[in-house]
Amino acid sequence: MKLVLMKDVEKLGREGDVVEVKPGYARNYLLPKKLAVEATPANLKLAEKKREQRLKKEQEKIEKMKNLAEKLSGAKIVFYKKAGEKDRLFGSVTSKEIAEKIKEVYDVDIDKKNIYLEHPLKEIGNFEVEVHLYEDINTKIEVIIKPLEEKEEEKE
Repeated sequence: MKLVLMKDVEKLGREGDVVEVKPGYARNYLLPKKLAVEATPANLKLAEKKREQRLKKEQEKIEKMKNLAEKLSGAKIVFYKKAGEKDRLFGSVTSKEIAEKIKEVYDVDIDKKNIYLEHPLKEIGNFEVEVHLYEDINTKIEVIIKPLEEKEEEKE
């Protein structure tokens, strides 16, 4: 049965796509939940409009994310943490803290899940961290961790 998707359906297609499904799936799931409509000529025209709108929105989002990637490229974020012997931190710097610091310094909301750390940062030093913004758009930022004593010295 040929249908036009009215909303994104996982593992089937995106809004505006024309898909071929089994009649039972269409009758019992897609049509009652208004996730799809039958592929009539009028609905096919509607699908084309929806697809064009989706592509336009997606293009705008990609452009926005590319600009954001340029803005954050080479960004430096500094943390002052209490450290013990051999420059080991008491605690660690996590992706959540990095996301909050990016929001504070650059006024950019990034989900902590999009900040890739192999493991939490547990020592003094400079670290390069990858930030995933959108599908294939990534950027790297530098996270600098300094001892808390340096911050106190800078205040004096």
